Amino acid sequence: MKDHTPQAGTDADVAIAYYNTSGELSLWLIEHKLTEDEFTRCGGYRTSKNKKKDFCRDGNLILSDHGKCYYTYSCHYKYWEITEESNLYAFQSRDRSMICPFLGGENQLWRNQLLGHSIKKLGQFKNVHFSVVHHPDNHDLDETVSSYVSLLRYKSVFSCLTSKEFIKAAKTVGSEGLKKWVSWYSDLYRIR
Repeated sequence: MKDHTPQAGTDADVAIAYYNTSGELSLWLIEHKLTEDEFTRCGGYRTSKNKKKDFCRDGNLILSDHGKCYYTYSCHYKYWEITEESNLYAFQSRDRSMICPFLGGENQLWRNQLLGHSIKKLGQFKNVHFSVVHHPDNHDLDETVSSYVSLLRYKSVFSCLTSKEFIKAAKTVGSEGLKKWVSWYSDLYRIR
């Protein structure tokens, strides 16, 4: 993705490598949001270095010319190139008032999803799945997650779980190392 610098970079909070029921090495990338009320918004839009913020507020322009995105023309990040290559998103024709679909909290989800696609492309993992894990009572993320899911062409590449559902899912994997980790995680966050 070419976005790792001393100041920035896309990563996942948790990555779990496992063998699925077909024996395929797979990877589960997880963004963990137990207390935060929103995902990271577009840094390209927020920076004072971006003198062309009007481009960002014109989603049709950004979708038709990715070179107008600050991430592309100034940072030289490969986000839009990977987006096109991945075929993960189905952008609908929108009205003139549409902003870039990744200007808000969807930005972090987009970058995490692209990270998963890029890792899968390297060939070590047969499957890469991306999830958000949140506190069961944190509904502040619901609108952003719903908006993000509406952009996905294949809904199966993303899921959103509560921390309790996450523990239950992780326990099904069966690895001894993962069982120890789940116990540590449950104790740390006092989740029963």
